[in-house]
Amino acid sequence: MWNKSSQPVMTLVWVFVFSCSNATLAETGDDLRSLADSYMAATLTRMQPWAYDIGVPLDSHDRFLDNTPEALAEFQGVEDAIIHSLHKINPSELIDERQRIFYIKFKEYSEANKGIRVCHDELWQFDPVFNGAHLLIEQLIKNQPIKTQADKAQTLQRWRAIKHYYEQEVVNLNEGLKQGYTAPKRVVKRVIDQIERVVNADSDSHPYLKLADRSSDKAFQRAFKTVVKDDVLPALKTYVDYLQKVYLIKTRSELGVQANTDGRQCYIAKYRYYTTLQKTPEQVYRLGLETVNRQEQEVVDRGKKVYGVNTFEQVLTKTAEDEREQFDSADTLHELYQQVVARARQTMPQAFYKMPTIDLIVEPIPEHLQGTGISPTYHSGDSNNPGKFIYDPSTYSDEKIGRAEILSVHEGFPGHHMQLALAIDQKPFHPVETLFNNNAFREGWARYAETLSEELGIYHSKSALIYRRAWPARGMVVDTALHTRDWSNEKIKAFMAKSGHITDLDQMIDRMATIPAQLTAYDSGALEIFSLRKRAKEKLGKCFDLKMFHHHVLKNSNVPLAELRAQVEAWIDEQTRDNF
Repeated sequence: MWNKSSQPVMTLVWVFVFSCSNATLAETGDDLRSLADSYMAATLTRMQPWAYDIGVPLDSHDRFLDNTPEALAEFQGVEDAIIHSLHKINPSELIDERQRIFYIKFKEYSEANKGIRVCHDELWQFDPVFNGAHLLIEQLIKNQPIKTQADKAQTLQRWRAIKHYYEQEVVNLNEGLKQGYTAPKRVVKRVIDQIERVVNADSDSHPYLKLADRSSDKAFQRAFKTVVKDDVLPALKTYVDYLQKVYLIKTRSELGVQANTDGRQCYIAKYRYYTTLQKTPEQVYRLGLETVNRQEQEVVDRGKKVYGVNTFEQVLTKTAEDEREQFDSADTLHELYQQVVARARQTMPQAFYKMPTIDLIVEPIPEHLQGTGISPTYHSGDSNNPGKFIYDPSTYSDEKIGRAEILSVHEGFPGHHMQLALAIDQKPFHPVETLFNNNAFREGWARYAETLSEELGIYHSKSALIYRRAWPARGMVVDTALHTRDWSNEKIKAFMAKSGHITDLDQMIDRMATIPAQLTAYDSGALEIFSLRKRAKEKLGKCFDLKMFHHHVLKNSNVPLAELRAQVEAWIDEQTRDNF
């Protein structure tokens, strides 16, 4: 095949499979680090460009994504061997706490990643929201190094490889059609729209050419333009033609993953992957519904004070009609995001002992992708680059000031940026640790940050205090309902629309269809953090220290939720012994 073999990685792993059982106390940590080396090498062999997203340094920048069956089988073999080796390690024999925490993260992530093999994602990959391959190409425009001649040669090699990726993708999708693993038609149509905008852009001033414009090397600019014109764009066009003429005719109309082969098992595995919890869809649904009902009453209580009305629906209607909550331009939306980020940054010392060294900026998505359903998101920074809160400015007319304030703190301070930038500052045991992204911790913390921001006085709009209570936990209900309970689109839309929080209901439905169970992670994680804070306040009373609570929640970064509970409860017990 066109990809390079990673056989040396496999050999290295199997050496450790047979040696770990005889490891001494001093050697156990070294074995763990070697297994991590192997896992990172195997991951980057298939998905080299994702290193930029997780902040892992690369020795070369010459490969795109390897989606061949051979590469997947090789990676899974490495992963199986590593899981086998991890089970041979006794975490109590690890020398320090950093190693023990890393071991717990590594074991949970690799086992959960193995669990979602039942979904066969490789046979129906479509993501118009966060991680689609066509969206990764957009990130390369800024991330691809082009300083040296070697960098430029690797750039051309990588971008030529994009053609091979899309050729293989057609093969994979055809195999998915045969085996009953397909994507919903409407999600495919959204991806087609996004790629068509790229294909139809003027070739002489194409957005991709901005990569080469970062260099003053005219020869490189000409060579890169040739690759884009002769390799990349034709490959994308051929792919879109296949989707329109073949795939759309044969793929499923149903949005829920239960329509696929082993769909229920896939959903359960995805829930564990995104949350580190093991619950049935029915348990998640019930917990979400109980939370929604409780928070609806809080909205009514607040609506009586703000608008003088007595029902949930009346409160949200009054909030939506409030002209003080509207934006008159994309510029005013951008300005508000920047203002809230600055205001929140100044407030952080009230609740945290330490601030991250990495800065945060607000940035719109590329113009040619605006209005295509790409969700606002956060991109991590590093010692050389700021973190980025990225959003779609074309949505300003549908946005509200309160929702924008909530989004700002969710993505920035004290949400994603605070948590992830502090994690980067902590110098993890191994660089691959940034790959072990537990969504329930990450998104749960950001959801918790929305409540914390109210406590800190960051919100200036009245509607933020309403919207903050109207939406949370609805994702747990509608996601499980879409994938396991056969709710109609109309019923799901009505349940989401009732909150007044979602501006594009179709985009949210497509997002849930694209990444089953991910939307449940926000409140699965947040409810756990709220529970731990409640327990700490009840046990410690006047001795409860909010800054210390946040320190213990964040001190080991993105941990499985069971480990987070163990850590915080150990702190509570220690404080109880010391103070009482």
